[in-house]
Amino acid sequence: MGVDLPSPEDLAALSTQQTLSAAGRCRHLVIVQVEQLLGERTEGNPLLETLVAAQPLPNAERAAESLSARLAKVSTTPAELTGPDGRWQFAGRRAQLVPVNRHLPVPPAPVHEVGPSPSLRPERLSFSQLSTLLGCSLAWVLAKKSKLGVADAASIPTDNQMLGTFAHKVVEVLHQHLDGETRAVPEEAEIRLTIDELMPHFASELLLPGQSRRRSAITATLVASISTFFSQLSRGGIVLQTMEQEFEKDLQALRSGRRFQRRREGQCRRDGHRHRRPHRRRRP
Repeated sequence: MGVDLPSPEDLAALSTQQTLSAAGRCRHLVIVQVEQLLGERTEGNPLLETLVAAQPLPNAERAAESLSARLAKVSTTPAELTGPDGRWQFAGRRAQLVPVNRHLPVPPAPVHEVGPSPSLRPERLSFSQLSTLLGCSLAWVLAKKSKLGVADAASIPTDNQMLGTFAHKVVEVLHQHLDGETRAVPEEAEIRLTIDELMPHFASELLLPGQSRRRSAITATLVASISTFFSQLSRGGIVLQTMEQEFEKDLQALRSGRRFQRRREGQCRRDGHRHRRPHRRRRP
């Protein structure tokens, strides 16, 4: 007995098909589309375009209309919903809009002094936390002590940041496999298998519908780059020791005229390496 799970592409296609099927049975359907998304203009609504294209055409003149013209006839902007008399009307509903007085918020004090707080003293401090603490202490306090952070949807890496994190993780996993088997260069099939295993976790946007060509191009680039990376290290006699190097360091600081020292531990994202000396054969 077994279960055949559908691929992410099949699930996305099924979801799109069911959405179109359900929307096509609605008597009145309102689709709200934002003009900008994350500071960029949206290029249209695929659901609205599909529904308009599927509508039957009553005459030959309308058949000659472009899809953009047909979309304009069934679309309206927020400014068009309000008439000259200030009455708002949409989908059979009406309301009289009343202007309100403009209210300006009171700006907070530009400087807010906070005294010393022993509760903010960290027990452990990584390298990234230390950089944040030295660069912006308020950001460190909000993130590490007040537990206030950026929403998950806003902190998901995309584009080049996503590809960099993805490639780094692929190299890290391959290094762990090679180090356990005392090998230096991975096989192409091994690289592709690692990419396929890690893609849903670190580059899931490449599995969305319409990303097949981009996914193939990125996979080919990663396979060639990673293979060249390990091959050049092997030819140069360089052996990777670790990908996430643990470190301990004594930090000396001066506070209120007193000098004190604390030991910090963390991880450094720098690939440690050592040179491998070639064996020399002696002539008899």
